[in-house]
Amino acid sequence: MAGLRVSELVGLKWEDVQTDALTIDERYSKGEWGCPKTILSSSTVGVDECVIQRIIRLKDMEVTINWGARGAKKTFKVVASDPPSDFVF
Repeated sequence: MAGLRVSELVGLKWEDVQTDALTIDERYSKGEWGCPKTILSSSTVGVDECVIQRIIRLKDMEVTINWGARGAKKTFKVVASDPPSDFVF
């Protein structure tokens, strides 16, 4: 919904998420970190509030998976930590 490349989303940090926009200043591609692909890609992109709210909901989301034998299950938080410098995805 924001037209971002996968490499740009991988580099998205919590500090890059504003109330109505995402700031793209880093990307991860082919095993290397770097600047976005083009100068225009290195910017703040306005996005609908529902996109921001969905990203923020990841902080509280959990998933439960089958773990081992005998129907054991284990629950994991989708986002392990959310300081500003940590990655969203």
